[in-house]
Amino acid sequence: MFIKERFILLKAIDHLIEDHNYRIIYTSKNRDEYVLQKYDKRVNKILRFKQQTFDWANHLKRDIEQRIAALLRQKQFLKGKEIQMHFVYIADLNPVDDWEHLINTNKVKHSKPTNVSVYYLDQHNREQEWERFIMHINEGNPNLVDNLSHSEELERHVPYLEQKLQASLYKKQREIQEVFSFGKNRLTFLLIAANILIFLLLEMNGSTTNTLDLINWGAKYNPAIADGEWWRIFSSMFLHIGMLHILMNMIALYYLGDLTEKIYGTTRFFFIYFLAGIFGGLASYATNDSVAAGASGAIFGLFGALLFFGFHYKDIFFRTMGMNLLLVIGINIVFGVSVPQIDNGAHIGGLIGGLIASQIVHLPKRKSWSKQLIALTIFVAAVIVMFSFGTNNAYSSVKPETLGLMSYQYLEEQKFEKVLDILDEPIESGVEQDYLFYYRSIAYVNLEQIVAAKKDLKQAIKLNPDFAEGHYNLAILYIEEDNLDQAESHIIKALKIKPNDEKIKQLNEELSNLNKE
Repeated sequence: MFIKERFILLKAIDHLIEDHNYRIIYTSKNRDEYVLQKYDKRVNKILRFKQQTFDWANHLKRDIEQRIAALLRQKQFLKGKEIQMHFVYIADLNPVDDWEHLINTNKVKHSKPTNVSVYYLDQHNREQEWERFIMHINEGNPNLVDNLSHSEELERHVPYLEQKLQASLYKKQREIQEVFSFGKNRLTFLLIAANILIFLLLEMNGSTTNTLDLINWGAKYNPAIADGEWWRIFSSMFLHIGMLHILMNMIALYYLGDLTEKIYGTTRFFFIYFLAGIFGGLASYATNDSVAAGASGAIFGLFGALLFFGFHYKDIFFRTMGMNLLLVIGINIVFGVSVPQIDNGAHIGGLIGGLIASQIVHLPKRKSWSKQLIALTIFVAAVIVMFSFGTNNAYSSVKPETLGLMSYQYLEEQKFEKVLDILDEPIESGVEQDYLFYYRSIAYVNLEQIVAAKKDLKQAIKLNPDFAEGHYNLAILYIEEDNLDQAESHIIKALKIKPNDEKIKQLNEELSNLNKE
């Protein structure tokens, strides 16, 4: 009778694979146990087939309990809204003691709704139990085990079915191997090396945390891009702000780049990485007025590329990286939204750009020219819109704090013309901050444009009447013009605001001496 049970086991598995899209996820060494799975409408169906005769009910019960625990320890079985397990035992004889209570459906304590149904197909109730199994899973041929052929004919079919199942397993394994070994990670290491090299060069010739150094080396700075330095969208991808920034990005690039380049190949990986980086940089240009740098946009593009892979290889995706990848993306986006310093525009833009770029180049051995052309059109249109939007708002939206920091650094370096270059356009566009007018007035003074300097200082104290430094500098200019009354008016105001400031007190005494003369 052994051959009949063997045939039923193999025939049932072959039928569910071929006709109902189940896949084998486990095979025992003796080939007497198979576990099949299918994810359908958020229901995770797990079918376990076991060819074994149990002499006692407690042996059967122990086997059921052990396999439930083992299956629930596997993460791949925990996805979905509901988990349904079906244990099908194919045997010659049933246990000799009371065992019928075991072949029912029971709920299992778990974080998700989990049911386990048991079926025992012995020679006396094989057809009935199979029909009950088919009814519960709501698919399959109810007549599969009816009117089985003679043993001689079954013996001829068994080797064929065994070879077919082995071929199916080998095909799946080979498909996974081919998917993850299409390319070699050459470009990933080159990108990591380039980023680290540029980081070290900047550290040796300045500081990666100095805004002015970052801008001089090609960081994303909206007014400069609007003035024609569009290459900053590209160059900013290779700059990083501080050790932690480059460390985190290079670790992410190592793992994501390695996987993505192996799936897509070096050429496709090249286009995905840089198109996503450009898309993310333009998204930052359109939504974020801060000075920005980093490979984050391109790296998020690799997330997008892996998601695109998941759309086309859902089974492999969820068996390998699926839920973990989605969780990491979700955490990064939430973290980016909650932390103001993070350029979330570049992150989300890179993610979207990576998805679109992946559709443009598509996966190896897959083509869809119409969709690829549509994706290219969308990419180009989005680039034009983001660039236009960013350019139109480059000066009016730039952060005053950034302008102030840059102005201060240029003044320290005595680059007074640079101060005018970065402040004239934003101020004319409506950016009004007392310290911006103050910094520009200092530049005007050093360039001997005293009238313009006085005008800016008056605007600064108009915006902030308690701006002591503004009153102090105006007093100095009025003293140089020999307008002592105006000078005294402003130094008195400055002294009221900062009565303990030694510099202001000293100028007040000098002015008093001048008035006495």
